[in-house]
Amino acid sequence: MFNKRYYEVKGTDSGLIRVFDLIEGRSNVLHEHDSGFRLIGNVREAERADVTYTDNDIAGILDPVSYDIKEVKAHAWLRLSPPMKK
Repeated sequence: MFNKRYYEVKGTDSGLIRVFDLIEGRSNVLHEHDSGFRLIGNVREAERADVTYTDNDIAGILDPVSYDIKEVKAHAWLRLSPPMKK
């Protein structure tokens, strides 16, 4: 997290951090020496989860550990597909 925004870190090179903005859905570059960084997760800890429903700008995600449904903002860049109808 940086400046109250969440990013996925894509890589680092010569003091620059290449990131993907999880709100805007676009790439960006941050300077390594800027203060205020907070590491909140690691891609190695990521788990696959299924979309159980979509409703306007909300998506229901099935938590793979607890099996609870978590609602998240369905940003357009996520390209979520609604569940298949039977």
